[in-house]
This record gives sequence, structure tokens and C-alpha cells, in this order.
Amino acid sequence: MAAEILSQLWQCTLAVSCAVVLIVLVRVPLRRAFGARAACWAWALVPLSLLAVLLPRPQESIHALATVEEWSTAVPVLVGPARDELPWPATVLAAWVLGSIAMLCATGMRQQRFLRSLGLLVRGDDGLLRSPALTSPLVVGAFRPRLIVPADFEQRHSAQLRALMLAHEQKHLERGDTRIAAGAALLVCTFWFNPLVYYALRLLRMDQEMACDAATLAHSGTERKLYAEALIDTQLAEQFGIVLPVGCHWRSAHPLKARISMLKNPLPGRARMVAGIVTAGLIGTGAAMALWAAQPATVADEVVVLSMKWIAEEPKVGPQQIGRTIRLSLENKLVPLGTELVSGYGKSPYNVACTPRALAAAADGAAQWLLECRFLKDGKVLALPAITTSEGGLPSIEMTDPDNGVRLYLVVNASSSPDRIRLARQNAAREASMPPPTPVFRSAPATPVRIFQ
Repeated sequence: MAAEILSQLWQCTLAVSCAVVLIVLVRVPLRRAFGARAACWAWALVPLSLLAVLLPRPQESIHALATVEEWSTAVPVLVGPARDELPWPATVLAAWVLGSIAMLCATGMRQQRFLRSLGLLVRGDDGLLRSPALTSPLVVGAFRPRLIVPADFEQRHSAQLRALMLAHEQKHLERGDTRIAAGAALLVCTFWFNPLVYYALRLLRMDQEMACDAATLAHSGTERKLYAEALIDTQLAEQFGIVLPVGCHWRSAHPLKARISMLKNPLPGRARMVAGIVTAGLIGTGAAMALWAAQPATVADEVVVLSMKWIAEEPKVGPQQIGRTIRLSLENKLVPLGTELVSGYGKSPYNVACTPRALAAAADGAAQWLLECRFLKDGKVLALPAITTSEGGLPSIEMTDPDNGVRLYLVVNASSSPDRIRLARQNAAREASMPPPTPVFRSAPATPVRIFQ
């Protein structure tokens, strides 16, 4: 279980990393061609990439089949607990979870520390919340974002500058930037070991500010020179001392030069802006589909060719010491990992069902599987043995029914060789319509019964 979760986490990490690298490559060309708002839309690729690797791939239809297989010798294995996986996946998973919890707690503490540093918030006559600790307005909070301005807002800034600041922060509210910032913070907490997510968070905040700058200019019609002067006047003021994890601040810590340089470019018209958003969407969708198609096969997609020989030998009864032996054989069945293969067809009192699961490869690189089995008697579980096997191995299980002394044998063979799988798939299409075989009931002589004849 731990290994499967780590495998999924690794796939998600690779997907996020690829998405960030692609966004870094296209965000500047998108901004120059279609405006800052189109570049901001490119960040939708990050959640799309996660969705792409979490969605299951289409499952290929797999049919069971029967072919002739020679069985020779068997290696006995005692009924007992299955061999556990190596402990390192659980250790790594625990470290990842602890790191994520620590990052989440640290982010929450920084947010609470910032909120406490604002002091007592008072609602003014204009309906705005005011803080004595601020020098410029900000939007804070993810679930209930609030616009907060300095207590001396009117004395600190001119009416024209105040209108620009409020319009800028209002755009953050309309765009839901604080909620996006909260989602980005959660991604950082989840992938805290990936340095690319910290770089991506900084670029995302920068693109959010530049997109709101462009939206404010387009809506208010303010001269760019005045807007640039407003940015310079506020950015040169004393910086706020505590980082705001979830929020948007007019006087942000992002590069001032980039924001002012963006003001030199002409604002895109509505048609060009829509074209930019569509282009960003196509890039994100195409990249997500490529990630989805390129993801490695999931456990449900992996298959193994299983063969099982199942024998139930009744004890000798009567003067002639004659018993009965039930033989069931399933040969070369193509089974998806995690899927149960049942030996019987409803006519035998004894049946067996085995579920193959992947294990780490052996030291020599050979594939290994864990077979979780159920010995059934009249449909009820008699025992739950588990064994491990490797490519071409023939492990066996032997036990006795405590109620009537019936001896039960199970011998299995597993393989994932391409030739066996290819042959199984070819025969499956041809033999899928054939009726299933029936169990063989025959009297056994007094001499010991041979498992393989």
C-alpha cells in the first residue's frame, strides 16, 4: 500500500514539475503576445496536470484462456503469512506526510501571525476595514476574503492614488486570487520537497499582480505614467515585515521593474485577450492530455499469466481403501493484478481463489508477486494462505481440512514474459466463446495419489 501511494506521489511530482517548466517557458511569450491576463491563465496547467495523472487510463479488455502447459516439479511452501514489502516505502511515506503536516502548520501560523499583526480592525464610515499597521490596502483570506486599508488611508495617499489602489484590490477579489493563492499554498505543503513549487509560487503571485495591473488600467482608463508613479511611491515605502501566505498586497514583494515594464506594452483588445485565454487553455489542455497518455500503467493495467493446479484428496474409506480425488486446473489465465482468479465452476465442494499483487523486483531483477489465496469449502472460507513467487517459479501450498481430513494441494505458476502475455491475448479472443471446463471427479486407487501425472 505504501509503495502504491509513493508511486502515485512520484507521478504527481513529475506532472507538477513538467507543468511548471512549461509555464515558465510560455508565460512571457503569452504576456507579450496577448497580455498579462492570458499569462496568468497558463497556471491552470498545474491542477490540470494533477488531474491528468490521477485519472485512470482506459482499461484494455482482458479475457481468460486455457492452453496446454507441462508441469513437472513443485517447490513446497508452508501455509503462513505473506512476506511483507520492504519497510523503506512506509518510512519515506511517513516522512512525506510529516513534512506536509509541518509545512501546513507553518503556513497557518504565518497567516495567523500576519492577521494578529494587523491589530484591531475598525470599520470606517465608508464600510472599509481599517488597520493601524498598514501603509497600503490589501486583500486577505481565502474563504471570506476581506479588503483592509490603512487607518490613515486618506491622509497617507491622494484621492486618485486611493482609487487606483482600491480598484486594483477589487480586481483581486473579483478574480478570486486569494483562493488561488490558498490552493497554491496547499500544493507547496504537499510537494514541499520539490524546489520548483516554491519558484512557481513566486511567479504565480507576480503574474497575479501584473494581471490585476492590466485589468485596473483597462477598467479605469488611468494613464500608465500615473499608475507607474503610484507603484514606485508605494514600493519605495517601508516594506511590511511579515510575509502574507494567503492574500494580495498592493505593495507586493514582487519585482517592481517587471510590473512597470509591463505598463509600457499596449493593452490588448478584447479579441486579443480572448485569443490569449484560448491559447493558454489549449496549451494547458494539450499538455495535460499528453501527461495523461504518457503516464505509466497503473496496477490495474498490469497483468500476469497465472496457472493453478488444485487437488482435493479425500481420505481412504471402506475395506478397499478407496477415496476420491478432485482435480481442477486453470492454465495460462491472463489476470490483472489485484483481480481474483477462482479455480472452481460451482460443482466442486472445494475451490481456491488467488489474487496476484506486485512486489519489488528480486536482487537479480526477476519480477515477483504476492498471491493472496482463499481456500473455499462449499463457498465458505476454509483458510487464507499467502505465498510469494517469482518469474517461472512453482510454489505450492498443502493443508488438511480439519473437519474430514481431506488433503488440499495448490500449485501455482506466474509469468509476465511478453511472449506468454502475447500468446494469452491471442488465444483469449479465440477461446472466449468456449464453455468453461468442468471439474473432474474420479475414484482413486489405494496407492498414493500423484499430484502430477
